[in-house]
Amino acid sequence: MKAMDAAGKSSVTCVDFWANGFGMRMRIALREVGVAFEYVEEDLRVCERSELVRRMNPVHRSVPILIHRGRPVCGSLNILEYIDEVWSALGETRRLLPGDPADRADARVFPVTTLN
Repeated sequence: MKAMDAAGKSSVTCVDFWANGFGMRMRIALREVGVAFEYVEEDLRVCERSELVRRMNPVHRSVPILIHRGRPVCGSLNILEYIDEVWSALGETRRLLPGDPADRADARVFPVTTLN
């Protein structure tokens, strides 16, 4: 499934650093549901963040950032839930998380425990 704007450009942008494991989650999830995206590299080895990161994530100034239709979604777990909810709602992709709320809650435990 392609996510394109009227000009044929991708309406999904991923801002990330290539070696960021949290951002890899975002890129893997988008590929899993078949969404085309533009990738923008943010070099985390540099102290100053780019204007794009400062504008899209002004509080934390961190990556990954998913930009969909001009609106940012920040934080890897938030991004995964957003991808699941937006593209599965279109009915053209399989879900990343189970449909049942209790099963979804169980599935969320694993990523959180691996982060701590």
